[in-house]
Amino acid sequence: MTLVELMLAMTLFSAIMATVTGLVQQGLRLSQQLDGAKMLTQTHELALKQVADDLAHAARLYQVPFVGMADHVEFARIDPASRQWQHIVYRLDGERLMRDTAAITPDEVGPIESRALLPHVESISFEFGWRHPTTKAIVWQTPWPEAAEHPVPQFVRVHLSVPGPNGSPIQIARTARNFAGVVPEEKTP
Repeated sequence: MTLVELMLAMTLFSAIMATVTGLVQQGLRLSQQLDGAKMLTQTHELALKQVADDLAHAARLYQVPFVGMADHVEFARIDPASRQWQHIVYRLDGERLMRDTAAITPDEVGPIESRALLPHVESISFEFGWRHPTTKAIVWQTPWPEAAEHPVPQFVRVHLSVPGPNGSPIQIARTARNFAGVVPEEKTP
């Protein structure tokens, strides 16, 4: 082998190694981005799971009616840990999804404890539904009618819009089914 052939071989080897190193680094960056997106999605899914679980066990209590609006929801439920009634409100505070809770006793509603479930939420919306008795299709409406004959909806759909890892919004939705929910009666004029 001559010196020129050796230099040519070393140059070719260096170019191949630089390409392989660049591909490995690019793969590692992509893997880190995917891991970040996966953790972000898991955090949102856990928050939506808690919202859906609370809504699936919502009830109307004499002190706390079910209030269902497009941007917040308010209801009562029994806390599974303490077995005590709670007043729960889900709402946005700036860009934070908040869960406000207060213990309910026969005499009073206790102090409110606020906890941020998600720090960065662009928007939240709620829809309330019931299965139509004849067509069996789910009928969605917002707001939920506040009346004694409409204690809680059969279904509540929650839509979240959150910033994605690349800045574009991610839309996440979850539907909760409440087996104690009722079908509203249509009033005839």
